[in-house]
Amino acid sequence: MANVCGRARNHSTIRGHGTEVAKTGFAVHLCQTVPRSTIAGRETRFRGTPARGLWLRCLAWWVVYAGFGPISHASAIAVAVPANCGSERELRQGLSSLGGQAAASADSIRLEITPQGDDEFELQLDIGDERRVLTDRDCRTLFRSAIVMLASALEAPAERVAAEPNAARAPEHSVHVSVAVGGGAVVGVVPKLGARVDVQTSLEHRWFGAQLGLHWVAPRSELATSRLGARVTDYGLRAAALFVPWPWLRAVLGIELNYLHASSLPAALDGSNALLTPSAVAETTLRVVRIGGAYLDVALWGQWALSRPQFEIEGFGSVYRLPRFAGGALARLGWTIF
Repeated sequence: MANVCGRARNHSTIRGHGTEVAKTGFAVHLCQTVPRSTIAGRETRFRGTPARGLWLRCLAWWVVYAGFGPISHASAIAVAVPANCGSERELRQGLSSLGGQAAASADSIRLEITPQGDDEFELQLDIGDERRVLTDRDCRTLFRSAIVMLASALEAPAERVAAEPNAARAPEHSVHVSVAVGGGAVVGVVPKLGARVDVQTSLEHRWFGAQLGLHWVAPRSELATSRLGARVTDYGLRAAALFVPWPWLRAVLGIELNYLHASSLPAALDGSNALLTPSAVAETTLRVVRIGGAYLDVALWGQWALSRPQFEIEGFGSVYRLPRFAGGALARLGWTIF
């Protein structure tokens, strides 16, 4: 006498010597005292040491569960068709050949083919709560169509589950294009503290990218005396390279062309002049908010003027000269096009 333990894994019934255990869909442990075991109608005696006999008994039970359990599983498939159209056995065989073991063990299926008049048949295929209806003059054609539709319907959920992780891991576009509009405060471009508005577009590819932008700095006045002075406005164009070490950080290095326009004060002097000067610019941008394709950036930038033009009033002298260094803080609201 020895203890024999097994594990049930299928919805079938296991019968042994003096014991019957119904499987419940989850693992069920089976332990019993068995002097001998009967497999497929043939008595098998176990010989050897108690430990070896126990191992052989467990192996025999495992073969019974794994080998015959799936075969004894009965699905809720109801087939009601004329005798010359098909059968439940043919339906299961067709499902196994098209959809494999999973399709052959589907639940809640009803297939019915009924004559409609003298030369037409109607197919009603119920899969769970879904019903499909077809008509044809050949009932065999309807039966084969039902097998194909059923196999397709049963395999579709598994295919969707398998496709979802791939969809989640689908690579994003390697190139991103975005546009942004922003504004902030600058110092060192026009006299005193000025307000700047800029528009820019960026193209990014992984860690690197390029940036083009336009800006305008509101006019500010510089008085050399209580009466004489100049009113200076800045227009500019930026071309720069981007470095993107992280999605939330961007480093910018490039060139800005500043078009400085100055008009004399008082306006009665009716004098004006404009100069074009290049500057090297560097900027650090933090992407503080991103919702879908929209984002908000905060940037600190500085520039170094490669030349320092100055404005003079004839008969008086210099009124304003561009500083060597300038900088400012900006906030930009942007949108990633793709």
